[in-house]
Amino acid sequence: MKRYLKVLLALFLNMNLMADNVDDGLQAYKNKDYTKAEKLWEQACDDGNTKGCFHLSNLGILYKNGEGVEQDYNKAKNLWEKACENQDYGGGGGCYNLGRMYDMGDGVEQDFKKAVQYYKKACERENSTGCHKYEAMILILNKKLEQYADDIANKKR
Repeated sequence: MKRYLKVLLALFLNMNLMADNVDDGLQAYKNKDYTKAEKLWEQACDDGNTKGCFHLSNLGILYKNGEGVEQDYNKAKNLWEKACENQDYGGGGGCYNLGRMYDMGDGVEQDFKKAVQYYKKACERENSTGCHKYEAMILILNKKLEQYADDIANKKR
């Protein structure tokens, strides 16, 4: 019985620490201390708190755009990768942002294959914009494939 109570107490304290990391991260973010916010949200994300992962994804946007911080595509990419690893809501935004990064070639070499993969992951994690982009890219790729097949067929005639 004592062991059971100790486990419950440890779980309760851990949940409170995760919530504190997210809240403290929000306060650091409001104070424009993005390094501290990142550290706190990353810890929350590592501990399984999807809100921490969600905020990491949003912080990546600041780095990508250079809003309040020096523009750093690699930093944005790393934050989005961390958020994308999460299976829950926080991951959808990170995956979508990675897809867009590869789709547009923002700070990385343009790679439609990676873009499609990340948009698909975003969609699987219920990110509606990721679903739309995934479907659009699949349609475009299918049309290009059809055109390619037509070109080959016309050359054989």
